[in-house]
Amino acid sequence: MKRNMVRSYKELRTIIGMIGILLPFALLIGNWGFMPSISQYYYTDMRNLFVGALCAVSMFMFVYVGYDKIDSITTAIIGLFALGVAFFPCEGWTRTYHLLSAVIVFASFGYLSFFRFTKHGPQITQRKVYRNLIYRTCGALILLSLVAVIVYFLSGKNIPEFIYWAEVVMLEAFGFSWLIKGGSILGDK
Repeated sequence: MKRNMVRSYKELRTIIGMIGILLPFALLIGNWGFMPSISQYYYTDMRNLFVGALCAVSMFMFVYVGYDKIDSITTAIIGLFALGVAFFPCEGWTRTYHLLSAVIVFASFGYLSFFRFTKHGPQITQRKVYRNLIYRTCGALILLSLVAVIVYFLSGKNIPEFIYWAEVVMLEAFGFSWLIKGGSILGDK
């Protein structure tokens, strides 16, 4: 029974990772083109995929139990604000709520990867050392990309697809770190 629960838990992490990795490209292919940001796909025929993926990640995050209370609080925050990204469109009166929700979600992704996924017990394997390096790299990519998006917004510049590609970097790093966390990549033998 315990073995099946561990397997299911790892599969949950893998599913979260796959959603993060596949979402930007599924939206791009399904829409037959780029939008200025991933959130802009809300206004296309890909709306259901966009909202559905965010709801799935949200629900996974709500049920995810980490190693301690901080992990559980962080994933609950992601779950709550992922719903904000999904249900507060990025244009009109909901724009501020959408942007705030997105910043909190991406910042929390980076925090988990950089600080929480790197936790370990008294014994650390060589593979865990490699995983920690990857987690920190993913966390740094997420946080640096988020800072780049904030600076971009404040600059008032208009660079086509800048936000889209920054979000792709963040989602790929998020997804990759969850695939590793799920043991799909670099698991201990």
